[in-house]
Amino acid sequence: KVLGYGALAAAAAKVRPPANPALKAPSAFRLIGKPTQRLELPGHVRGETKFGIDAQMPGLTYAALQRAPAPGATLSGADTRAAERVPGVLRVVEVASGLAVVATTPSAAFAGRAALGAKYVGRGPDSASIAATLDAALDKPGRVKVANGDVEAVLRRATNVVDATYATPFQAHAPMEPMNCTVRIEGKRADVWVGSQSLADVRNVVAQETGIPARAVTVHGTFLGGSF
Repeated sequence: KVLGYGALAAAAAKVRPPANPALKAPSAFRLIGKPTQRLELPGHVRGETKFGIDAQMPGLTYAALQRAPAPGATLSGADTRAAERVPGVLRVVEVASGLAVVATTPSAAFAGRAALGAKYVGRGPDSASIAATLDAALDKPGRVKVANGDVEAVLRRATNVVDATYATPFQAHAPMEPMNCTVRIEGKRADVWVGSQSLADVRNVVAQETGIPARAVTVHGTFLGGSF
């Protein structure tokens, strides 16, 4: 009475789909257009929902990243010894995106990061220069996809012409919860707890970083508040 999709895939691949499939009549709809309950809401209301940052296990340590304040900025100095003197801080590790302060608690990791006193030099384009570049591009000839009528001629004959510019700021594509991920490595296998929209990518990245085969990496997908 119950089969997974995978068990049926081979047989389904041999079935020729109908040329004109009959659509279900609206009168036969069981779910479409009807109110349905969100099964996870009681857990949210009671505070029982487990997000990625709620993962707990013996010996768990925490890391806070110190990253550049703007694209294109490079680290010119940081007091790693001061950070490692903060109670609870275990060590400061250099990573691709900057420095990671590893500690026994999240608050110790954040305090150690603050103690770094990181300084940066240089920076990439800012919002003003990006906006200026986009504005300048509007004055260049475009690529015509559809030509219908003569817009310029109509504008010349118009009694009233409204010229306005509308702009919106850059929007942060970021989750509501702190970005986080917990990894446990035991021998030749790894477990990952994370709220992510792409669990397969998580497995492949962990395999690449650790050298553990992807088949030995288990990703525990948790609830998320965006996790872009």
